[in-house]
This record gives sequence, C-alpha cells and structure tokens, in this order.
Amino acid sequence: MNRIRKLLTQHWVVNLITTTVGVYLGIFATNYYAKKSAIEKTEKAFEKVRTELVENFEAYLEWDSMSRINYEALEFIVDNKKEDGTFIMTSTQMDSVKRKYTDFLTIEDSILVELDTFQYEGSFELGLESSLLIKPSSNTAWIALKSSEYFSYLQFDCIKGIEGYYDLAQLSFVQRKKWFDMLFFDLMVKMLIDTEEEPDELFMKKLLAQWKIENALNEGIVESIPELKESLKDCIEH
Repeated sequence: MNRIRKLLTQHWVVNLITTTVGVYLGIFATNYYAKKSAIEKTEKAFEKVRTELVENFEAYLEWDSMSRINYEALEFIVDNKKEDGTFIMTSTQMDSVKRKYTDFLTIEDSILVELDTFQYEGSFELGLESSLLIKPSSNTAWIALKSSEYFSYLQFDCIKGIEGYYDLAQLSFVQRKKWFDMLFFDLMVKMLIDTEEEPDELFMKKLLAQWKIENALNEGIVESIPELKESLKDCIEH
C-alpha cells in the first residue's frame, strides 16, 4: 500500500494520470458534441420529412373521400342507365339520387311513362380534381434524408412505418393509373372513333373493378395514417 502511495505521489505518474484523464474527457466531449450536433441536424432534416408526410396525409384523406363518392356515382350510372342513355325510376327514387349525386348528375328532361314512374334524360360528369391523379405522394424530403449521414439516427419502427406508407401509396398510384387511363384515354379514343357510341357496359365494369381495387388500397393507407402520425413524434434516437 505504501509503495502504491509513493508511486502515485511521483511527479511523472501524476502527469500521466492527468494527461490520460484529460484525453479521455476530451474524446468524450468531442463525441458528445458531435453526436448532439448530428441529432440537431437530423431533427432539422426530419422536420422537412414530417411536413411532407403531413401534406401527403391531408391530400390522401381528401382524395380517398373524393374517389369513393365519384366511384359510387359512376357505379350508379353504369348500373341504372338504359341503352338509350336515360333513367327510368320513380320521382321519389330520383329525388334521392339527385340529393346524393347532386355534383355529378344533371337532369335535363323527364317523361311520365306510368304511374309515378318517369323516364329521365340528363348528363353526368365526374368531379376528379387532385394532384394524386397524375403523380404519387411526394417523397423528396424522405429520399434526401435516406441518402444522408443522418438516416442512421432514425428509429427502425419509424423507418418501417414511413417506408410502408410510401410503398402502399405507390401501389395505389399504379392501380389508380389503370382505371384513370381507361377512363380518360381508352374511352376518349372510343368516342373519337364513334361519337354516337356509348361505352359498353363490360368496358365500364372492368374500369370500376380496377377503381374498386384502388379504393381498397386507399382504405389501408387512411387507416394507417393516425398510427404513423403518432410515430413521427419520436423518430430520432438520442
């Protein structure tokens, strides 16, 4: 014990211990502040991702609602429109239809065909106004963060949730493009070839089937949004 005390009191030993502790504290401080700086920069970069995702969520919620009501309106037209382009139903039924699809269906004329049953003539127009029709959800900020050195500071569950959202959003876009191309390109060509010809029921049924699949994908996205929103609050490992 005395030998240890004597050793520790020697000048060169004191200098060695002081230097070692100083170096250790210096390395610790350097690493600490480097990590702190990296986390701050990660939080700044992730804020752009969070803003981008929130905007995507809002656009998707709006699109999901718009897509469903337009799908229902077109499905009603396909199921109820006669070969001559008219509708035959009671006035009560038509009043209900006009209330539900007031933004899509305009009745221009009606003829009584039997007791309280009319033949209605009208026009129909879809109301599809969304950037999601022509491009998928924006992921510019997310791609930039993934390719940066700060990506390693994100928690795995958060990464999985965001990647899952973008994967499903891309599937939805691909499916959306199928029925949209049928509706606005294939149908346009058919009308240019013969302006008098109505699109056949089989064609419209196929279009609706593709659209229905997209609506199912959208439902999965919408259901995942609340949980993903919550996970965005704590994505960075400290």
